[in-house]
Amino acid sequence: MAQPSTSPVNVVLGAAGATGLECVKRLLATSDLPTRAVVRDPAKLQGVIEPSPKLQIAKGDVTDEASVREALAGAKGVIFAAAGKGYWSPAEVDFKGVQRVAAVSKELGVERVVLVSSMLVTKKHWLHPVRLLLNNIRYGLMDNKLKESGE
Repeated sequence: MAQPSTSPVNVVLGAAGATGLECVKRLLATSDLPTRAVVRDPAKLQGVIEPSPKLQIAKGDVTDEASVREALAGAKGVIFAAAGKGYWSPAEVDFKGVQRVAAVSKELGVERVVLVSSMLVTKKHWLHPVRLLLNNIRYGLMDNKLKESGE
């Protein structure tokens, strides 16, 4: 497992999830910069993604500020694809985690932060009441947190 460096790198938080993994693969295929795949459990990426000299796999958790700082060291761009899975984790991951990553990104001079949300996007959930409600709110909570950060 490669250790985070301070040379310019793209960072994907939540790289073990389906959306995060696709982001990692796309960055490896299209970007000249190395890609740091940040996951809570690096073992989850073993055998799932092809090794590459441009790939760094790092342990990290958006609920822990020290972990976020280490993960974002040298980041030029950050993709936030992490998502809470348990009952209480959405508040810690999807809300406070976004705030934390936005604040640290601003402090470290990260050029771009992309927030990815894929909740209820499948056809199965097309008419789910929560999806309909969330898609009719002009500005979402996570977007507001990024905007408030000045990022």
